Amino acid sequence: MNTNDHLLIIGIVVILLAVGLSGCNELFGEGGTIYAEKMNEKPEKFINISEQQMEQFPHLKLAINQTDSHIEPPTDEWNELRDFLGETYAYIHYQSEYYYVRLFGIV
Repeated sequence: MNTNDHLLIIGIVVILLAVGLSGCNELFGEGGTIYAEKMNEKPEKFINISEQQMEQFPHLKLAINQTDSHIEPPTDEWNELRDFLGETYAYIHYQSEYYYVRLFGIV
């Protein structure tokens, strides 16, 4: 094998890696999942969420109704919720209950 053969093989490998990695965003997306856990006690810091605000995040409401489950919202909703919470986790107060909410995914 000469130098040109090695360069050809390296070029093919680089192209295959580039093509393979370009699909990673499609596989993993920019969003992720929502996890919610009902709290037994009132946390020190929390965000009040009204029914009107909750309507903007239907998958958060679903996560609250199915606590201890990971709910996968559309990427736009996940990003909006992350922006709303200001973090990838928060304590929220909704309908007289407190919840720990965590967002899993690519930040």
